[in-house]
Amino acid sequence: MKIDIFCKVIDNYGDIGFSWRLANDLANNYNCVVRLIVDNLTTFSSIRSEINPSSKYQVIDNITILDWNSDHVLKIKPAELIIETFSCNIPDAYMQKIIKNKSCWLTIEYLTAESWIEDYHLLPSKTSNNSDKFFFFPGFNNKTGGLILEPNLIKTRNVFQQSLSSQISFLKTLGLDNSLLEERSNKIFCYLFCYNTTPITDIIKGFKKLYKEIVILANLGNPILEFAKYYNNEMIKIIKIPFVNQNDFDKLLWSMDINFVRGEDSFIRAIWSGRPLVWNIYKQKDNIHINKLDCWIDIYNPPSSVKQLIYSWNQNNSNPLIKSVQESFSDQNWIKWQEHAKNWSDNQSQQSSLSYRLLKFCTKHFKKVKIL
Repeated sequence: MKIDIFCKVIDNYGDIGFSWRLANDLANNYNCVVRLIVDNLTTFSSIRSEINPSSKYQVIDNITILDWNSDHVLKIKPAELIIETFSCNIPDAYMQKIIKNKSCWLTIEYLTAESWIEDYHLLPSKTSNNSDKFFFFPGFNNKTGGLILEPNLIKTRNVFQQSLSSQISFLKTLGLDNSLLEERSNKIFCYLFCYNTTPITDIIKGFKKLYKEIVILANLGNPILEFAKYYNNEMIKIIKIPFVNQNDFDKLLWSMDINFVRGEDSFIRAIWSGRPLVWNIYKQKDNIHINKLDCWIDIYNPPSSVKQLIYSWNQNNSNPLIKSVQESFSDQNWIKWQEHAKNWSDNQSQQSSLSYRLLKFCTKHFKKVKIL
């Protein structure tokens, strides 16, 4: 099947992170012919180093990448399946071609655990030209669009996590020296990716009360790096690491004891790591994001101390955060959290993937040739 995926980079890496991962899965695991049309190749190149930001046309990993801003995009014939990610509003001229070509047209919405999406998933929406565009909602159960999960990801993860030497070798590629990696099992390694609104100094205070050596890894631009010169000592190390390609990002999350993540793509990959995670949800007007966080915590259902930690991280509550860090990392609760994270990840992975559900719908609804 031929597929066009449109992506606009709004304010960070999540939109292109999701779109590139979806394009990869469809092209290399389902033999689809995929074109990815992106409006910001510079940001794209931060998470895929082979991208040439000045190139209007390039092919990487069997995927054709087009610069949205090029006139060439308006001249191409639409594919059989058009995917519009996160209401990115594709060009009118191209939209007219979609309708004429009778392509299957989906708009993928942002991930949420809210139950109402089960009633709207795959519902059609009439466009101004009386054509159907279908809503596709990623989600956590079989009544939704599911999550991106490559066929061998969990197996590959398990092999990697069972090999301490593989993890250490990988971490060295990020610039970590031997002194940090010595006695790896006696330290807590933490990847931290957050918004500026989070109580960073309080999480550091909480870590200090654990009386364990903590190694915090953060990418350039992450607000915690501003505190590195004040807090780096024998017990807490804050290390700047480079941006990496998506496969290496998975290895990074798999190598950690805990992942603090933000956005959609990082959140899902942290789930697949099977390691404890703390989600920093994107802030929205009237605190709508807290409702979304409630819904996810309801289904994630971690130990009570972890719930408090996640809420405090997102609501900037200092004292509860410090206390919940201590409780969540106590010997007994830490083991429970690790087991819970692994089990939840494994249970989620038993469901069919987003790519499979997407192609199945398109095949059935538009009576395409069998592709699955």
